Amino acid sequence: VANTLYEIATVHYNTDNTDLAIDCLTESDRIWKVKLTSSEKLSTVLLHSANLWKSLQAYEAAEKNFEQALECAIDLHGKDHELVASIFLRFGEFLHEINQIQQATFCFDEAIRVRTLLFGENSPNVAQVEYSKGVALLFHGDFEDASNCLNRALTIRQEALGPQHEEVGNTLNTIGFLHLRMGNFSGDEALDPL
Repeated sequence: VANTLYEIATVHYNTDNTDLAIDCLTESDRIWKVKLTSSEKLSTVLLHSANLWKSLQAYEAAEKNFEQALECAIDLHGKDHELVASIFLRFGEFLHEINQIQQATFCFDEAIRVRTLLFGENSPNVAQVEYSKGVALLFHGDFEDASNCLNRALTIRQEALGPQHEEVGNTLNTIGFLHLRMGNFSGDEALDPL
């Protein structure tokens, strides 16, 4: 029933019936939290629900579910697990969206720490977080740190995925945009990556 309510909430969201989506998602969350105790399934469900709450711009509910998903995953696996890193990454992206950049940066840094420990510092999994952190810093005007993150992501992605990979192209595009935001119009700093 909880899963069906979640799917109905998704349909209502996609058809702009926000109130009905919120009602269904609220009931879905209630059922899951009663039926599932601290488990990986609950953590995953709360993460999916948090993302839908975010899409509905119900930020308080989204933040609560991200926090509970993270707490549940840490209770189950400890702090050094991929599920924990994934939740930190999504939570960081959410916190960036609601302009809580310090908390977002903490989440990104934890995701980088865990993924570096698990996969090594030159893993595309690490590059994914570096990229997200760079984008967040870019939109908050911290251009130097954004550039550092995006260039680390680019280096890892070029070496691990090859120069023609889509993620390399996306990173180059974002670096070009960063230089435009910095006002670097006269040289090739923006033009070359674009």
